[in-house]
Amino acid sequence: MSINEFLSIKPFILLDGAMGTELERRGYPTTLPLWSAMANLEAPVLVKQIHDDYISAGADIITANTFRTTSYTFSKVGKAELASHLTRLAVEIARESAVQSGRKVFVAGSLAPLEDCYSPELVPGEDVIREAYTVQIELLISSGVDFILAETMINQSEIAFICDYMRKREFPFVMSFTTQDGRLLDGTPLESAIPDVLKANPLA
Repeated sequence: MSINEFLSIKPFILLDGAMGTELERRGYPTTLPLWSAMANLEAPVLVKQIHDDYISAGADIITANTFRTTSYTFSKVGKAELASHLTRLAVEIARESAVQSGRKVFVAGSLAPLEDCYSPELVPGEDVIREAYTVQIELLISSGVDFILAETMINQSEIAFICDYMRKREFPFVMSFTTQDGRLLDGTPLESAIPDVLKANPLA
């Protein structure tokens, strides 16, 4: 069953909770700029346990720990070569939890703002956005996620590229925002951002 079919027949769905803050709560030190990314390598058992616990709580969807596994982020610490490995590893860990659950659990590939998700002024230029997201989206798809979860999005430039790319790619995706007073954090009114997203036919 595809994620599209699942959504069409279920009266409601339950998404998992946060990964980074849960890692922190369980004693794993998350630090910027990589945040939770290195846990895939340094604490894979803990990452899997968090997935397992969300599934046990009833989650229909778990989110691979790829919030900060882009080469753009890893290049900041001089380890860009680790990005693809840890992206694939994150999806592999999540998929293992989903398969072992004994029921249908979908795996979302997390796609976050390239910079801090509360700092729209740090958003890079369009060439950087295009290159970084193209690589990461294709990596998530080839790693076996069921859909892309673009989460905590804060600026129109990144949202526009992701939507345009996913529309052409014809791969399922969900778009979520971080807002304040009815606006994206870059100041774009939410009522202006949503129609452009809907044109790309997202799952949600």
